[in-house]
Amino acid sequence: MKSVLLAFQNDRASTVIKNAVVQGGYSVQCDCRSGAEVIRYAERMAEMLPPIVCGFRLADMTAKDLYEMLPQGANVIVLLSAAQSALRYDLPSGMLALNLPLSKSDLLQTLESIELASEPPVRERVHRSDDEKRIIDEAKTLLMERHLMTESQAHRYLQRQSMNNGRKMAETAAIILSHG
Repeated sequence: MKSVLLAFQNDRASTVIKNAVVQGGYSVQCDCRSGAEVIRYAERMAEMLPPIVCGFRLADMTAKDLYEMLPQGANVIVLLSAAQSALRYDLPSGMLALNLPLSKSDLLQTLESIELASEPPVRERVHRSDDEKRIIDEAKTLLMERHLMTESQAHRYLQRQSMNNGRKMAETAAIILSHG
């Protein structure tokens, strides 16, 4: 079963997101209130760490601080209020940000994209064709529009996901587009 880790400072926010992901077919492995809880859980899970959905502020740190303390390749989706939306430009390139109010389908599609991009590669390619370049550009455009990333942030996100999962960048881009 697909799983996710939640990290929200208050119970209400956690309950709303928990209901959405459970209805979408995910199990919640851990429902944390602080960054320290997430880090302890991450240390126990090693390479099996599920995607983390969190608010920008936790009881003891920000989502950005948390991301920087997690193992490389951790997938973190931070939910930003309208007042916090400008903070997305200060987030590390590997973090995804979604604006509140959030539709359940946007959250589930983002989780599905992370899950599919994390699956082992099917095959490798030696060079990048024009079609592959086009797919990468389309995926970057989608990331820029949906997550308000800059072009360089979207490119770095595709690179990081590809490297972390042993995939070619065009394969990761195609997965994102197929669930976009």
